[in-house]
Amino acid sequence: MLGHLRRDDRGAAMVEFTLVTVLLFAVTFAVVELGLALFNWTLSEKATERGTRLAVVRPALATSVPEFHERDPAATPLLPFGTPCNDPSGPCLAVPRRECILSVTTGSQVGGACDGSAAAVAARNEIIGQMRALSPLALRVGGAGQIAFVYDDASLGFLGGPYVPTVTVEVRNVPFQFLALGPLVRLLGGAFTDTITMPTMRTTAIGEDLNVGENG
Repeated sequence: MLGHLRRDDRGAAMVEFTLVTVLLFAVTFAVVELGLALFNWTLSEKATERGTRLAVVRPALATSVPEFHERDPAATPLLPFGTPCNDPSGPCLAVPRRECILSVTTGSQVGGACDGSAAAVAARNEIIGQMRALSPLALRVGGAGQIAFVYDDASLGFLGGPYVPTVTVEVRNVPFQFLALGPLVRLLGGAFTDTITMPTMRTTAIGEDLNVGENG
């Protein structure tokens, strides 16, 4: 009797088909969802580039970003206006790093010091709107993460002339959620998290006249 059962292979094909099908679905979903994650990553990088391009020709979103290079009273000798800020005497007053951090969810401030003037708020809404248009899934309303606008003194420009910072836009801590890959991996006995955090995306450009640009 036992020998007969050992030789009976009826139903083996069904078991093999089930195992192969589950593995095939797992691989297929892995390829599709990892491709979707990379697609969102690429779109977010493009959105960051677009945000930077707009930020350099719009009013500064952070507070206390000056319009002009002021003279450093400690610099000697006192050189005339028009002297490059990178002159060895350091004629231009150094400006501390300024940062405005906004929520991807609402577009409201979550860190740094953001300018609340009407011009800055309008520029902020425009920039975030165009960034969301380029990356509608990762930067959607209600999504997690932050968008940071950073203004750094680069000793560019000239004394008395328009302040020329480096402007950096960063997309930080934006998650991507796998819909089917996680449950399938766990079904096969593996460990897999449904959500990963995309790496910080960062683009830097040299500032231009922050109060003149339109339709850029």
